[in-house]
Amino acid sequence: AGYHKRGEGWYRKKFRIPEEWKRQRVHLELDGVMHSTRIWLNGCYLGNHFSGYTGFELDLTEYLWYDGQENVLLIRADNTTAEGWWEEGGGIYRNVWLKTYSSCHFQRHGVFVYTPDLSPESAVIAVEGTIENETSEEKKLCVRHEIRDESGVSIAQGSECLRCGPLEKVCCKLTLTAENPNLWEEKRPYRYTLVSCLLDADGNTLDSRETKFGIRTLIYKADGLHWN
Repeated sequence: AGYHKRGEGWYRKKFRIPEEWKRQRVHLELDGVMHSTRIWLNGCYLGNHFSGYTGFELDLTEYLWYDGQENVLLIRADNTTAEGWWEEGGGIYRNVWLKTYSSCHFQRHGVFVYTPDLSPESAVIAVEGTIENETSEEKKLCVRHEIRDESGVSIAQGSECLRCGPLEKVCCKLTLTAENPNLWEEKRPYRYTLVSCLLDADGNTLDSRETKFGIRTLIYKADGLHWN
């Protein structure tokens, strides 16, 4: 008793792509499929993913049909073998997203923010952003970060320009300072918003992301977990 039936399941989705997406990169993002997944688009094999506990993303751009033609997406989910525990379930159990990006954009989960130094008067906020250039040309880009408090007021900002080679990924690191920060505490989990923008050489916005975070430090000692 208590065991779910195991086996494979198939999903088929038919859809059409707007003409304005022709100059965009189109990605399929799946938040959770249990647990061995294979995906085809218009009869072409796109790739696989072998964990039901992590999300993943595939680039559909080169396999899409436009001009009003119908696209057919096929997903095979197989949980015949167990991955973690006995009551895992099967199939697509989280959201599925169809997303568009510029050819130069932040990588999926590509913005990382943390606090390397903290005092009652100020906090040093380190931001790392991974940019991906999916074109065949070198691009001049600018990364701009802004930290806003819970009221939407800007408390710190900074930017850095860089060059990203063809089909290259570049990590841009930037340090900001927040004065008199509100700390993330157990009873008051105050969160800031990091707004990250990727600009081209003419100042046009290519991509933007928002990242919620708390200003805090975490240390694990023999007697347990300590913060701030």
